[in-house]
Amino acid sequence: MHPETNLTMGRVLARAWSDPEFKTRLLAGPKAALRELGIGLPDGLDIVARENTAKAVHLAISAPPVAVPKSAFSDIRDFAETYRDPRLWPLNWIARDPPATARLVADPLGELGRLGVRAPKGLAVVMLANTAAVAHLILPPKPPARHCTPRLFERLAAGHAPAALRFGRLLGAGPYNTLIAALSGERS
Repeated sequence: MHPETNLTMGRVLARAWSDPEFKTRLLAGPKAALRELGIGLPDGLDIVARENTAKAVHLAISAPPVAVPKSAFSDIRDFAETYRDPRLWPLNWIARDPPATARLVADPLGELGRLGVRAPKGLAVVMLANTAAVAHLILPPKPPARHCTPRLFERLAAGHAPAALRFGRLLGAGPYNTLIAALSGERS
């Protein structure tokens, strides 16, 4: 499997975007919903699920550096954390500075603006922090119906779940729509 694939999150996204009842269960009780997909988590680790929408984006700052073996937990954590997108790399350094983290949590749009990231008007940004024992599962907004093709769900289920999906439209509708079009087999 390609190192940029994320089988856990691909399966979760494919199911959540194709089955509204599953999505409801996932947001209400992520560990139980993950078990429906055969994805178990060890005792002592927890998942908190959040959904990005057209009006709100959740960003998870990195957990303190801890060696975590490749697992469903690490896949969920890695998908949520901002370090995978170079436009948001500075957030990883901020996460290691308590005063900077406090500013980011208190005023995410202001701090992102200082980094050159301009969120679309009317979009709220909520900062979350992963820990060694808690990971945030960020569910990106479901794409428009025209992109919800069998090919999209097949590719997601096979692990093709680029981390950039989680930002939704934070960085503009164009990149998100282009990514979804490519995954669904359409031209943007």
